[in-house]
Amino acid sequence: MFHTLKAVTNALPVCTRLKTSINVKSCIKTVDTCGRQSYRSIPSKSFPFKSIASQQTRILFVNSPFQRKIKQHIINYITKRDFTSNDFSKIPNGKGDSSTGIAAVEVAPSLSLKELLLAYSSLAKLRLGSLVIVSTMFGYLMAPAVHFDLVAFLCSSFGTTLAVACANTFNQIIEIERDAKMSRTLKRILPTGKITVAHAAIFGIASGITGVSMLLLGVNNLAAGLAFSNILLYTCVYTPMKVMHPINTWVGSIVGAIPPMIGWASATGGLEAGAWALGALLYIWQIPHFLSLSWNLRHDYAKAGYKMLSNVSPEKVPAATLRWSLYLLPVGALCSYTGITTWWFALDSLVVDSYMIYTGYKFYQENSSGNSRKAFKGSLSYLPIFLMLMMLHKTTPEPKKESSVEAASQ
Repeated sequence: MFHTLKAVTNALPVCTRLKTSINVKSCIKTVDTCGRQSYRSIPSKSFPFKSIASQQTRILFVNSPFQRKIKQHIINYITKRDFTSNDFSKIPNGKGDSSTGIAAVEVAPSLSLKELLLAYSSLAKLRLGSLVIVSTMFGYLMAPAVHFDLVAFLCSSFGTTLAVACANTFNQIIEIERDAKMSRTLKRILPTGKITVAHAAIFGIASGITGVSMLLLGVNNLAAGLAFSNILLYTCVYTPMKVMHPINTWVGSIVGAIPPMIGWASATGGLEAGAWALGALLYIWQIPHFLSLSWNLRHDYAKAGYKMLSNVSPEKVPAATLRWSLYLLPVGALCSYTGITTWWFALDSLVVDSYMIYTGYKFYQENSSGNSRKAFKGSLSYLPIFLMLMMLHKTTPEPKKESSVEAASQ
């Protein structure tokens, strides 16, 4: 009579990395009632793996009372499945159904430099991060600073980007299980297992420390404080709130409103009225932008357990999209009132606002996927046009005049 032994992590076999297949060698250990030990090896067998071709994976086969049957069972089990990294969570490793006789002990991805850089860009969400870079640079350039400091400008832009990369990384670590349930996020770097959670955490910590340090040493305390607060707000408040209440959209918009304020603070050392006007622009714009995007993803959000307005109260989304598009109307006048632009901008901005309102109204009038998509695309074109107009109408700061006392002393 035989009984099954538990797998140990240092045991064989090791699957060697190949381009199109993985060679599997295993050893089955059995013990009879008299305590005699015997070993039988499963001959090397090549199995086609698609998604795991770039990984180096350690797999251990647990012994069975019927060695021939379990050997064939293992071979059949592997050959009939198309393993992805997600599948290893389903293979028993002390949990689940052990009838297959297979346990996944360790998954250690081996990535080339190019693959590693792509993994980091995915963790940082660099496509989304490009908006952060632009808005931070824009905040610096719109600030009424007489002298342009290149070092402060670069530290401000890249330091803020690294801080946001840190927040995005930990957001994905926290939401890895939910991302695996959504069609939109299923192929992200962590759900696919192309990089380990520990590796991602190290990248996130390094990005956060480097980004905040760049702002602290190369810019000023205020910019560093805003960036650090943004990391905490995104990871500790916004992310957990996404599964609690639809108000998370309004909380998360604060995160996107802070980067231009960091840029402004990097130039002036303070948060004058103009900085708050820029923050208001980004905050208001994000809400109709996201609401129109989330409409077509409402079933995906519901499947993952998120509580967005689009899946909790979908009938409210079109009206909210139109309402927050209308809230953009006074932003141009606000920028002119604070002195960062001329009053002509208050008039020119209405032309851009009208298109955003038009797409929002069409979505409100007919709640369809097509109109939702048009409203989303309208928001994408709105922001760069609005920012370019603002830059064209920027007021030029006048250098401070020396007082008569200082002139007389000279």
